Amino acid sequence: MEVYAEADEVALVLNGREVARGPVGETLPNLVVFDITHQPGTLTATAYREGAEAGRWSLESPSGEVRLGIEVDRATITADPADLAYVTLRLTDPHGVLTGPNRAATVSVAGPGELAGMCSGDPRTRRRFDADSWETWDGRALAVVRPTGAGTIELVGTAEGARRPGRPSRRGRRPTGPSDGWGRGEPRDHPQPDVRGAERCTTTAS
Repeated sequence: MEVYAEADEVALVLNGREVARGPVGETLPNLVVFDITHQPGTLTATAYREGAEAGRWSLESPSGEVRLGIEVDRATITADPADLAYVTLRLTDPHGVLTGPNRAATVSVAGPGELAGMCSGDPRTRRRFDADSWETWDGRALAVVRPTGAGTIELVGTAEGARRPGRPSRRGRRPTGPSDGWGRGEPRDHPQPDVRGAERCTTTAS
């Protein structure tokens, strides 16, 4: 395990017990390398400078069912093809901890908008950026939506084996007026798709 810190030494605490401690900078500046065995739980790296704590960072193992969530960057955009909305799909456990392994996430767009592209943080991908399905990377994928006119744009995301955190998805009418922010959509009149994990969000182009 590699820990980067502007400090003298770093201690690793796993589930409340210190499992390693080492000096910073022996191999490279601001770097300390540990050889430890992976165990589920919470691993905290604490940096020390001149004997005093200088900072800490924790990693927590996911546990329980996988849930799909959608985060969006803005409540409203302009009805201009050059103005884009960025939508993050996140796979987490019930406590909000990002989870793996990577799995396919698919999106569709309804209303006056279109999917401009998708991507993830995978540095070795060969997937097309204009595809409507991408594998997540470290529990996340990104969709980009382009407006084609004024009105409410709805994006629906699904992920293999994931459960949506809210109520079941249902289809309904498209709103005709402007929105105050990101919503969960209007009531819908048919059951959610067979793929578990359907989640949706909206933005308004004006």
